[in-house]
Amino acid sequence: NAIKWIIGGTSDEESIKYTLVNEVILTNLIIRSVNDDNLIKDKNISYRIKDYNSSKYLEFNGENQFKNETGEVFIPVKLDFGKYLIEVIDDSDSYEPIMDRLEVEIDGNNRYEFKDGEFYLELDVSFNLVRGSAKVISKKEVFNVKDGSYYYKFVNSSEVKLELFADEDIVVNGEVVYTKDSKLEDLVTNLDGEYIVDNLYLGKYYVVDEFGNKEYFEIKNKDIVDVVIVNELKKGSIN
Repeated sequence: NAIKWIIGGTSDEESIKYTLVNEVILTNLIIRSVNDDNLIKDKNISYRIKDYNSSKYLEFNGENQFKNETGEVFIPVKLDFGKYLIEVIDDSDSYEPIMDRLEVEIDGNNRYEFKDGEFYLELDVSFNLVRGSAKVISKKEVFNVKDGSYYYKFVNSSEVKLELFADEDIVVNGEVVYTKDSKLEDLVTNLDGEYIVDNLYLGKYYVVDEFGNKEYFEIKNKDIVDVVIVNELKKGSIN
């Protein structure tokens, strides 16, 4: 039986069609880790490939996980015709795969690159950038008198103005998106004395309120972080 390969080109008109008869064709697979078409250079992402025909994982030098060092993983084992399962092993704090298991079929219907006498197939695996949130809570100290005695307590404070700053260079995929001490946003607490900041990149930040109080925090994952900033009463003594 003849096998038709479609190689290169961006449309059917530009493609070159090869017909190969009685040939054993092996394919080089390249997996690209991408976020919004940008390569992700995160070595904490790796891949495993299971051959459905043999029900075994591909191995090279005793290893069955292929690490994402540069954003493009060249699988060192050539693939024969058949169906394969791509498993994403994600130990990254910064990215999460949209799908952690993908199927790919090596057959004559894919669009391959033919270079130096070999066939190459590129597979893009998409990731979302992990972002976190911070709930900024402003508290003020108030003076209370009850039954002839006094005491202090803290209550949430509404309509307090604050500013959000980066406490370090915030780096995303090798690019500095915010420099240290750059101002990111103006905040005003709601009637509950809170303000939620969404879509923060992983990294260290601080908030400063209108009274000069400062509070530091860190976004480590997509969980929300409570940031409590306190305005204490100035106290003195009577001699």
